Parts: sequence; structure tokens; C-alpha cells
Amino acid sequence: MPVVSETGMELTRLRVLELAPGETYAHDCGDAEWIVLPLSGGCRVRCPEAEAFELRGRPGVFDGPTDFAYLPRDGRAEVT
Repeated sequence: MPVVSETGMELTRLRVLELAPGETYAHDCGDAEWIVLPLSGGCRVRCPEAEAFELRGRPGVFDGPTDFAYLPRDGRAEVT
């Protein structure tokens, strides 16, 4: 859900996913930049323009910092 400033600019968006093992979510970035940030567990991020890579994640949301992936505008990614 975007947050709009007084000037009408979108500031942020958030999408929370819960994927079962082996389940894949395909995402088109459109006109926004995104990050993939595991709250618990890890995932694999595959982008057609780049290599696939693994995010190790963490056991749970309160178990310290985690790794993340940046997705550029107009990009596409599959998260598994």
C-alpha cells in the first residue's frame, strides 16, 4: 500500500508473502524499486537479467539482521 506525501509523491510500498516450500511468486517491479527481505527462513531470487541467488534469511523476525535483494524498476523476479 503506497504512502503519499503532501506533494503527491509515493514514498513506500509493502507486500508481505508467506510462501510454502517450493512455491514461487512472480513479481513485476513496474515503476517502483523493491527489496526482498526474508522475515523468517530464506528464499531464492531469480531475475532474468541476472544470476539467481540464495538469501540465507534467519530463523525468525527477531533473530538479528538478515540479507536482502534489491529489485530495480522495470525488473522482474521470481521468489521461491
